[in-house]
Amino acid sequence: MHDRRQAHRDNSRRVLEETIEITLTNRKSVAQPVTVVEQLNRSHNSEILEASDRYQKQHSFQIAFDVTVPADCKMTIRYRLRFSW
Repeated sequence: MHDRRQAHRDNSRRVLEETIEITLTNRKSVAQPVTVVEQLNRSHNSEILEASDRYQKQHSFQIAFDVTVPADCKMTIRYRLRFSW
């Protein structure tokens, strides 16, 4: 189960910065590996400014976080990005 929200947005002169939070919930009694794939569809020019977890850039429009959600727990992936055009 997951919840995704835009936590912050600053839209000024041909630049857009956003903070995204993705909360994952594991209700099982064992830890679960999860891959979270995020589409960066706003612009070819995107830059991850900071991230709470390691990620891999799949291509210019996609990143993926490989995380393990502890048993019977919630965790939040948070990242801040900048788009320019």
